[in-house]
Amino acid sequence: MIAAVFIAIPQLAFGAETSDWAREDYGKAAEKGLIPLSVAVGNLKDNVTRGEFCSLAVNMYDTMYKGNVKMFDCPFTDCNDDFIVKAYSLGIVSGKSNTEFCPYDPITRQEMAKILVNTLEIAGKDLKISDIKSEKAYSYADFSAVDSWASLDFAKAVKYGLMSGVSETELNPHANATREQAVAIVSRSEEIFQPDAEKYEKPQIVNMQDGDNVSGDLSVKWDKHPSAKEYIVIVKDEDYNCIDISASVAASAGITTGNFDTGKKYTITVASILDSSKAIYSEAVEVQYNEEEKKFEILSTKEQKYKKVFPSGEPFKTKDEADANMAEVQIPVWHLNNDGTKSASKTTIKVNANLAEDVVQIFTEIFEDAERFPIKNVGGYSWRNSAMGKVSEHSYGTCIDINYDENYYCYADTGQAITGSFWRPFENPYSIPANGSVVRIFAKYGWAWGGNAWSRLHDYMHFTYLGN
Repeated sequence: MIAAVFIAIPQLAFGAETSDWAREDYGKAAEKGLIPLSVAVGNLKDNVTRGEFCSLAVNMYDTMYKGNVKMFDCPFTDCNDDFIVKAYSLGIVSGKSNTEFCPYDPITRQEMAKILVNTLEIAGKDLKISDIKSEKAYSYADFSAVDSWASLDFAKAVKYGLMSGVSETELNPHANATREQAVAIVSRSEEIFQPDAEKYEKPQIVNMQDGDNVSGDLSVKWDKHPSAKEYIVIVKDEDYNCIDISASVAASAGITTGNFDTGKKYTITVASILDSSKAIYSEAVEVQYNEEEKKFEILSTKEQKYKKVFPSGEPFKTKDEADANMAEVQIPVWHLNNDGTKSASKTTIKVNANLAEDVVQIFTEIFEDAERFPIKNVGGYSWRNSAMGKVSEHSYGTCIDINYDENYYCYADTGQAITGSFWRPFENPYSIPANGSVVRIFAKYGWAWGGNAWSRLHDYMHFTYLGN
């Protein structure tokens, strides 16, 4: 399930994930550390956001200017992203208001032109225009539709070949752009103004090739990079939507395939996160997953689980019966301090007595893992109905919720919250990465994760022994 994010177009290219016209530019950007993780994990054919383009611009700036940047307090109440704070401190971006940046809004082409030219000029590049009416951009039929605050920068972007029209007669300044378009624009801009930018050695997946047929859980291995402080493994489905992300400090990682479908193709990319925080991406490897007997194994396992957790063979009918079959255990956890450091702590959780030893072992392994995932709240047994009106598995002490607010329960198609607020792995430290240590270790002991267990609902906080 690993697919090479760079396939063979002379030297650099990305596979089917990118359009033909974008592959060479995307490949060049990938080996120069221009592409932030937030862009790489997204579907490249979907619209790029304001926050993502800001990250691309800052990465380009860093290839051109190596001096220290005086960081200012971020005035935006809707984000505190390091890239956005740096871009604001440099004067590259401003908000949509004094207090809102709107990082998740799709960016417009005129906003891209403004940010792009600002970045280059602040990095010391000279982009001149003597008379805007004599410039190529002015000849486009809809140049008058460009807002006044962006018109000069859009004209510069067109003059210097950073951006072009969407047709021979239209700029379409208020249209959005895709992630691959944004990467191509930044990559070309960097090629024009910083052609000697440093290139980095790409990680290389060594135990899988395009076209491999795989089954069961996967082990991915790659060449170790001497400057990498960690690696990120990105798994995407046939539609190039990210379904798993995991972090590793070693040159290998395990991928659980419980949410893979037999007969489907998957791509896997490895990113080396260097000491400079740049992400350098491997070529992707595309494999086909085949697991004919998986459904029968799940049914058999569930029957065995019911026998384990219900002494009478039937689910508990009353609170008194459930109370009598619970146990409270102490578990080790990492606490996240205000300064970003982590400290060891302990908490208690009440669970089904027949799962108590497993639960202690699970949280001990999570605590001992190199990821050191922080846990600020955790819940187990509670006699109640679920948010959907049915008897909750919490009533049986067979499920556990971790960091409720940052790992919300939502409708899969709309993302509308049922409980909790959001799920933003790698942006919020309390959000559970799809293939990080928490999901991996629970799966090892036969627990499913609500983040990928069902097609209609996603419950990112939720780990279930019975699969409900």
